[in-house]
Amino acid sequence: MSPVGDARRELGSGSAGGPAELERAVFSKAVLLILALVLVGALIAGFSGLPLFQDGSWYLTQIVFGGGPAIPHGRSPAAVVQLPTVLLAQLEATSSQVRLGFSLSYALVPFLTLASCWLVVRRSAPVGFLWPALGIICLNVVNFSGVSEQILATQIGWILLLVALHRGDGIFCWLLLLSGAWVAVVLHKLGSLPLALIATALLIPRRSVGASLVAAAMLALVVAAPIWFFFFPSAYEANLRDQQILFRYLLNARPAEWFWILAVLFFGMTTVAARRFPKGDAVWVWALPGLGSCVVLVAGMWLAGDLSVEKAGLKCGPSYLAQLVLMGLAIVDARSPRSSRLSVRAVGLALCLVVASSSAITVQKAWFWSQAAAKLEVTLSESTEDCVEVTAPRFDWIREDPDSIVATWALPSTALHYQVPPLTLLLRAGDCAHLRKTGQVRLMKHRTLHKARIEQAFGPLR
Repeated sequence: MSPVGDARRELGSGSAGGPAELERAVFSKAVLLILALVLVGALIAGFSGLPLFQDGSWYLTQIVFGGGPAIPHGRSPAAVVQLPTVLLAQLEATSSQVRLGFSLSYALVPFLTLASCWLVVRRSAPVGFLWPALGIICLNVVNFSGVSEQILATQIGWILLLVALHRGDGIFCWLLLLSGAWVAVVLHKLGSLPLALIATALLIPRRSVGASLVAAAMLALVVAAPIWFFFFPSAYEANLRDQQILFRYLLNARPAEWFWILAVLFFGMTTVAARRFPKGDAVWVWALPGLGSCVVLVAGMWLAGDLSVEKAGLKCGPSYLAQLVLMGLAIVDARSPRSSRLSVRAVGLALCLVVASSSAITVQKAWFWSQAAAKLEVTLSESTEDCVEVTAPRFDWIREDPDSIVATWALPSTALHYQVPPLTLLLRAGDCAHLRKTGQVRLMKHRTLHKARIEQAFGPLR
């Protein structure tokens, strides 16, 4: 029998249970494959050290120096992800063990949040898993920052949205929604925008008084967050009050990244359409998700080629705006009538292809990072000086793509994490002379540390 006939037979039988049970029977195999793909990509990224890209290296440096979590700009919930690293540092683990603990902790967050999303929807609306898979895994593949609090806040937003859409009323759900909303906003001010959509999911259709009060509290946070941002910003966030800088932050992306983001959104739209065709239109039910996944595969090939010839950027702002569009599609999919259950298998197969493409790009990024980090480690181990500058001829290779993935403002911190004592400091032009004159090491442009403190935390210099 054809795949369409098999799906019709599985989903058309009423003896197996209600629609959710039938969806789960067909879709759960696809979910297991998707979670396996995501886990493999996360482990490869973690063992390669990819989360140490740019901000990650500086975060780890702060943990090693301070002996506690690195809490940037008051974003205290981020400390939870860093607890394994802090514990390893306090137990005096080796530098490579601390680095691995940090990298794995951050790399596994997307997998854990996606698995949590499946636990929320698996009984009541299994196909609802589609939306966080696209948002948490696929859209964020264009972002290189593994430690971004904005990305963490968005992942929490996905869990909250699914709870609002697919879980009933109750004090536990309300407390979960309120506490999660607060954590998302504290993590990042932009974490407040998904709360407006989550409040909408709570209010449509109209539910209990308790749900309405939770929605009102979320809307209050949506209003309070920008006021908090504009009137009480951290030093870093103050720069974003300039509208030009803010729009550049939100809209900056290369053509390949734009195409990938639009392709993921197109796939989401095709699945919404396919799930609303009558059962008799089986060709369209299979063709639409298939078309969407093919567009994503083409976009993935362009993005993979672009990563090999362009310097890696830290964040891709449009991916955040696309998250909001996907959340809107998730609400439409959950709240509007669906006429075809036959589409479940088609959506599952197409989603596997899309996630596989995304995981392949993650593996590619991890490969670039591991190769560049290995070269950095070897180059530094051959040095006989206590301090070298990145302008030295031996480091010309880091200005070539894709090895330029390590050539960021955080390179001095990155170099510390990929050495064993005795160390060679790798600093920017002129900073070795500054070290010899003052005894101060510039790991950041405007942040200096005494040489003795570096040696206390990382070991003696050459």
